[in-house]
Amino acid sequence: MAAIMSKVWLQEQCKKYKQYHSPHLNDKLYLQNQGFSAIENLEEYTEVKIAYLECNCIESLTGLQHMTKLRTLVAHKNNIKKIEHLNDLKMLDSIDLSDNALAKLENLSCCPKLTSLNVANNHLKTNESIHHLKECNNIRVLDLSHNKLEDGEYVLEVLKTLPFLSCLYLSGNPCVRSISNYRRTLISMLPGLKHLDHSPVFWTEQIYANAWANGGDEAVELAREEVSKTIKEMERTQFEGMRMLQAQAVKERLVPIDATLLQFDENELIASSVTPNTTTNCEQPLGLENNVHI
Repeated sequence: MAAIMSKVWLQEQCKKYKQYHSPHLNDKLYLQNQGFSAIENLEEYTEVKIAYLECNCIESLTGLQHMTKLRTLVAHKNNIKKIEHLNDLKMLDSIDLSDNALAKLENLSCCPKLTSLNVANNHLKTNESIHHLKECNNIRVLDLSHNKLEDGEYVLEVLKTLPFLSCLYLSGNPCVRSISNYRRTLISMLPGLKHLDHSPVFWTEQIYANAWANGGDEAVELAREEVSKTIKEMERTQFEGMRMLQAQAVKERLVPIDATLLQFDENELIASSVTPNTTTNCEQPLGLENNVHI
């Protein structure tokens, strides 16, 4: 029998994680690893911004409608077959639905602030399964890895409609093998890409990929020469800058001391060298007047 997300259990869970007893005061919910099959009894948790629902048996996202301030939804390793019931979550910025049973991406465009989407290890295969991404123009981080996407040309067509895409995971799909010069092709077609399949895209690689796209291997060799010159010039500039800093430091240490700072008043020196006698003729140390000379 599946576990039930009861109100009493929710309050106990908040207590366990040292959160508030009043539901509306909590901004995080830790509901992972409980074996839940449904999301329920969250109507009072209206201020939650992060919900951890991973590693359950959840089949639907219904039940999140009242969490209108939700920004991050972590729901990987469930049994979700369809993306729905997100219409009221206008603040949603990041969604992790990896390791589920999704066969199609849908109902994501209702989240205008969505910038990060992880749908790795699902059942995405056809062109239609990812067509909806064309309506999600703000996505910056996209993980489509380890699905069953086959049509490399269509995948590239979809990716080109994401102008802010900077991080992409596509490995583990059959389409990777069908795209000639896979890495160079993607980097040249997606100018904003900074990370591709667990490897960063450095500025030099971006230059080589663009050169290859415009002129093939010969253009790449010319680009390598130009990059080599640029790097040497950068190193020279940095070296000269360091030398200037060193010279400036030496100059500051060798600046002569102003002679006026060493001048002093001779009378003040004499006065300071004389210790004032605080004992007057009429004053004697205590008990001296009682001394008897024998």
